[in-house]
Amino acid sequence: MEEDCKITLNKATTESLIRNASVLEYIDTSEAETMILAHSSLKPEEYQANRVTHMEIHPSLILSIMANQIIKKEWTDYNNHMNMAYYVLVFDQIWEIMLEKFKMGENSAKTNKMSTMVVETHTTYNNEVKEGNEVEINLTFFDHDKKRLHFKMEMIEKSSRKLSATLEMLSLYIDLNKRKVVLSIKLLEEIEKKEALEKYGSEGSGKNLPFSSLSEDLKKKEEEKE
Repeated sequence: MEEDCKITLNKATTESLIRNASVLEYIDTSEAETMILAHSSLKPEEYQANRVTHMEIHPSLILSIMANQIIKKEWTDYNNHMNMAYYVLVFDQIWEIMLEKFKMGENSAKTNKMSTMVVETHTTYNNEVKEGNEVEINLTFFDHDKKRLHFKMEMIEKSSRKLSATLEMLSLYIDLNKRKVVLSIKLLEEIEKKEALEKYGSEGSGKNLPFSSLSEDLKKKEEEKE
């Protein structure tokens, strides 16, 4: 980052960042190494003391750039452009980043036996990309209910800004033990609460967790015992 683009972290600039919460900054890999994200347990007035530089937005709230990718030689075919199969591969690899954020990816499949399975896709191939081209993957649509995830992504060739491809997909949330569709939101809440109880194990700890109802639930359980 150029010197004149840097922000000195002091009381004035911290208060300014808090007031202007609508300002968004896209962070690349190298910049991420020098940033400090705000934690859910911190209050805004504690940001300066903890040298917080950024607040992360949950991916479900963002319709924008998800990641960049350089087209590899092994992905190209005899037509000297990326083979159709690898467009889907690129989209799938980027979508895995989102699934991990939603706690529905590889880690969830291995630890909780909960995962997603694709049941329908629609792909368009708009403009060819070649070896060495850099593409951006954008999330342009996202919706869900208790069982399904519906989303659409676009691939943009970075230098020309041309639309290269799109992928629209419908996924179901699956219990791998039963190999059946389950209610994702309810189960995720139960898993989060179970993990929190095992980790913290006390009523007071609930105030530092991302879901505010945990302490209330514990109180209700104690009252029922009495």
